[in-house]
Amino acid sequence: MASHQLAIAKASFSAGLLRPDPTSLSREDIAHFHALLNSAVLQCTPRNVQKSKQWILENIVQSSARFTALGKYLTALATSFTDSEKREPSVKRKRLHLLYLINDILYHTKYRVSDASICSKAQPILVNLFGSAASFKDCPKHQQKLFDLLEIWEERGYYSKEYVDKLRETVKNASEAGEHSQGNGSTSDGDNASTAKLAKSAPYVMPAMHGDTSTPWFDLPAGNLLQHIEPNSTKPINPDMIKPMQFIAGPANEELVRAVKSLLDDVQVIYGTENQEDRKADLDIDDLGQPIILDEITGNVIDGEGYYGWSRGFCERMKQKKKGLGGPERRDRSRSRSRSSSPGRKRRYSDSDGSGSEGYRPSQRRRSYSSSRSPTPEHRRNGHFRPRSRTHSRTPSPGRDSYSR
Repeated sequence: MASHQLAIAKASFSAGLLRPDPTSLSREDIAHFHALLNSAVLQCTPRNVQKSKQWILENIVQSSARFTALGKYLTALATSFTDSEKREPSVKRKRLHLLYLINDILYHTKYRVSDASICSKAQPILVNLFGSAASFKDCPKHQQKLFDLLEIWEERGYYSKEYVDKLRETVKNASEAGEHSQGNGSTSDGDNASTAKLAKSAPYVMPAMHGDTSTPWFDLPAGNLLQHIEPNSTKPINPDMIKPMQFIAGPANEELVRAVKSLLDDVQVIYGTENQEDRKADLDIDDLGQPIILDEITGNVIDGEGYYGWSRGFCERMKQKKKGLGGPERRDRSRSRSRSSSPGRKRRYSDSDGSGSEGYRPSQRRRSYSSSRSPTPEHRRNGHFRPRSRTHSRTPSPGRDSYSR
C-alpha cells in the first residue's frame, strides 16, 4: 500500500514541477532532484543536505502548490522506507534525515532570506513526519534526537511553544504505539491499525492559509465562500473578493476541535464498518432515509440528525416561525390595511343630511340611490357614484356646497 501511495505522490509532485508555476522544469531537472534527495537521505552530510536545500529554494518555495506537493511526497517517502540488506542507514535514520533537511530549509528561509512564510507552508506535514520518525519502540536515543530537534525549533522561534508541545506529544504517542515492526519490510494490518490510531491522536493545527493564492476562485475550497454570503440576499458574490482565508497558524482551539470530531463521528456512523449491527439495533430510519431514535412509548423522535440537508432543530424553528406569521398578527395587519383608504377619495355627508358621516371605500362600487329620485350625471365624481341616503322624507337634499372632501 505504501508503494502505491508513493507512486501517486511522486506523479503528482512531478506534474506540479512540469507546470509553468512560475517556470516549467524539464524531466531531467526532476530526475536530478530525486537523485539529490536520495543522496541526502542515505548520507546526511552537510554538502548533500545543502544541495537538496538549494534546489528546493530555487524551484519550489516560490509556489505554494509545489511546496504542498513536495510535503505530500516527503510524507509518502518516509512511510515507504524499508529495511534493506545493503549497507544503508536504518529506516529510523532515513526518516530522521528528512527532518534534518526540513530543519535546514527553515533556518535558511527565516534567517538568511527573512521569509517566515515557509514555516507555515511546512507546518501541515510535520505531524506525519515526526510521527513516522518516532514510531519505534525501545529507542530512547533516537527519541531524544527528535526532542532535541524540537528544542532547537522552539529556541529559534520557528513555531510557537504550544505547537512545539503538540509535536512533542506526537513523538511520545508514536513511540509508545511503535507501529513500525523491526525486521519486517512490509506493513501489516496491525501496523495500519496503529497508524490510524496515531492519526486520530495527532494534534489539530490551524494552517496559515486555507487555499492557494495561485488557484482560481472557482477551484478554491468551498469554505472561502462563506464569509461573502449575505443572509436572505439574492445579491451574487463578486468573484474578485473570493480569496484564500488567512488564519493564525498554530494549535486549534478546543471548541473547533470538538466540532471537527463531532463531524467525523457522524461520518463514521454513515460510512464506518465497525459495530454496524449494534448501531442499527438502536436506530430507526425515517421516510427520508435518515437514522433517528424513537421513543419506545410515544413514538416521538428523540434524536437523530442526517449528514445532509437542514438540521432537525432548524426545521422546527422554521415551522414555529411560519405558524407565528400566520396567526393574529397577519390578520390584524390585513384588517388595518382594509380600514385605511386613500385621502383623495374619502368623502362624507355633512351632519345636516341626517344620514351621518361615513367613509367611502373606493373598492366597493355599490350604487346607493334615494327611493324618491334616480341618479343624474351631476352625482358622478371622477367616475364614481356618490352614495345617497335611503330616506323617504320630502326634505330637500343639501346642495353641493354641503359636501366636504
